[in-house]
Amino acid sequence: TWVSTPRLQATGPASAQDDSRRFGFEADKNPPYLPMALGAGPVTPWQMARPYAVFANGGYLVEPYYIQKIVDDRGNSIALAHPQHAGDPRLRVIDSRNAFTIDSMLQDVTRYGTAARAARLGRVDIAGKTGSAQMVSNAMMAKMSKASKAAYKDNGWFVGFTPRRDPDIIVCVLFQGGEHGALAARLATKVIEAYEDKKNHRPIPNLEPPTEEQASPAPAIHIPAPLPWVVAIMAVTLLVATSKAKQ
Repeated sequence: TWVSTPRLQATGPASAQDDSRRFGFEADKNPPYLPMALGAGPVTPWQMARPYAVFANGGYLVEPYYIQKIVDDRGNSIALAHPQHAGDPRLRVIDSRNAFTIDSMLQDVTRYGTAARAARLGRVDIAGKTGSAQMVSNAMMAKMSKASKAAYKDNGWFVGFTPRRDPDIIVCVLFQGGEHGALAARLATKVIEAYEDKKNHRPIPNLEPPTEEQASPAPAIHIPAPLPWVVAIMAVTLLVATSKAKQ
C-alpha cells in the first residue's frame, strides 16, 4: 500500500488501466482511480491465471480454453480448439527481460516471503504470489457484530507456476474466508503435486484441506477452524509455454 499507491499516483491511473487491459483485465471493472493499486477491481481466478501466464511464458498473452475437442456419438470431431501459441509476436505484451525479472521476484516470494509455505514440493522452482481480498471495508467491519464479522472474512489468494523456467502448469486458488494467502498457497501445492503425480504416472492422492499447523505462515497468526472449503481452484496447463524457446 505504502509503495504501490504513490507509484500509481506518479504514473497515472489511466496509464495503469491501459496496462491492465493489455494483460486481459476488463477496463470497465478497473476504473482509473488510486484504489487500483490495492486491487479494488473484481476479477475471477481465470482472469488472474491468465496474466501470470504472461510472466511464465516470456511475455505473451494467450487465450486459455476449457475444452480441447468435442466429438459426436460416432467419434467424429465436431469442434476443435485452436490454441494461440506463445512466441507469436502479435501476442507479446511485455519484453522477455521484464518477464524474467518478474518471475525471479515471484520465485523469491515462495522462498522467503508470504508464499514460503508453497515450496513444500521438495523443489525451489515454484514462482508465485499470495494475496488477500477484503469483503468489506475496515470501517464497516468495526461496526459489525462478531457473528457478522465471521461471515465477511477476507478471501485468500495464491497464483503461481512451476517449473519456474519452461513451466508446465499455472495454478490459481481462491479460498473464500481464508483470511490470507497461506492456505491458498498450501492448496495450490496439492494441485501441483496431483499434476506431477499424473504426469509421472503415480497414484493421485485425495486433496485434503491443510491443517492449521501446515498452513499458518507464523505462530502469531491465528487461523480459526473449521474453515470454509475452497470456492474456486483453477489449474491452467500452459500448453504453449513449454514451446516458447522453440518458436
